[in-house]
Amino acid sequence: MVSILIIAVIAESLAETIVSLFPKLKAKYISLAVSILICTLSKTSILTFLNISCSFAFADYILTGILVSRGSNFLHDFLRLLENWKIKITE
Repeated sequence: MVSILIIAVIAESLAETIVSLFPKLKAKYISLAVSILICTLSKTSILTFLNISCSFAFADYILTGILVSRGSNFLHDFLRLLENWKIKITE
């Protein structure tokens, strides 16, 4: 979970830097592309974290990248919700 938060912060930082260099680019699209790229290259996946099998790992990386692109605050709240849900299920 911590690694996903760190990736969210890195992706957000990189996206802001790219947008500042190229102001005509849309920030949300740059953030999405950077997040998916980082999650794919680092093989970071939310479904694996939740012990949910996925036939295509690439789809898991894309899903995680989309969540990461929403920003670190959103992702932190979302992961906390999933973790609480996972704890309740395993009890």
